[in-house]
Amino acid sequence: MKKLFSVLLTVALVAMLGAVVFAANPDTKFKAVNGTAVVDGVKDEIYTVADAIPVAVTDSGEMAGTAVVYAAWDDTNMYYFFEVTDPTVTPADLCTSDYLSDSVETYFSFAGYTDDITTINAGQYTVGPNFTAWAGRGGHWDAYNAESKWAFVMTDKGWDMEMSIPFGADYKVAAGNEIPFTIAFNDDSDGDAERNYQPMISEGQSNAWSVVDDTYNTLIFSDIKFEPIVEETPAEEAPAAEAPAEEAPAAETVAEAPAAPAPAAQTGDSTWLLLMAGSGALVTPIVVYTTMKKKRK
Repeated sequence: MKKLFSVLLTVALVAMLGAVVFAANPDTKFKAVNGTAVVDGVKDEIYTVADAIPVAVTDSGEMAGTAVVYAAWDDTNMYYFFEVTDPTVTPADLCTSDYLSDSVETYFSFAGYTDDITTINAGQYTVGPNFTAWAGRGGHWDAYNAESKWAFVMTDKGWDMEMSIPFGADYKVAAGNEIPFTIAFNDDSDGDAERNYQPMISEGQSNAWSVVDDTYNTLIFSDIKFEPIVEETPAEEAPAAEAPAEEAPAAETVAEAPAAPAPAAQTGDSTWLLLMAGSGALVTPIVVYTTMKKKRK
């Protein structure tokens, strides 16, 4: 029993030590959402479900601008969207298209940790709002910078930058994969094409351009997908059937009054006619006597 306990304890310690050795900044892991972005400098809806990655730490504690980054991935590319707060931007006529001018940098490694970024499948991709070409270094950058894309949009608080970087032939991405990565913002705070500050995700990352070590953060290619909310349109009600027209009422048959009987033939010499004449409630009978002569035979 003691032997079994010792074996289990040893396995647990090895696992713990392995976690310490191979996890880069375990408290700063970030999730990339699964989906394809359109690289145009405009924030796609898929980024709304990705982790917001703050770029606001310098070793000196001083900075003028900051950035927030969102990441996505599909079967062929990584996508990064940067919202940069930058009061002063390097003018286009002074921009040097490298780290001295206002720019953002994405660092990553598909080959784990090493002392030299240039000898492995890793890259540093640098680009800014007035760049004419990528800047960077690393084995991956050498092979794929020509296939990578970027676009930017100036905003009222600074600028937004979007980029896509292909995984390449030597890395097979899958949901749940993790890679060492970090982000930097090169801030030319006075617009003279000389970098003044370099905020990053975590402290101690100033050598990220050269060495992939455990100061790097971790990017997780998650299986989270953006699901747009589809509002169902209520079905239109069918028009009510028209009520049948009311039939016209049948014409009433008016019974004809019976014809008045013909007056009886008179047989006497005289006839009394009783007429009623009156005014108001008083009625006075009037008797008229008529005489008729007999016709001679």
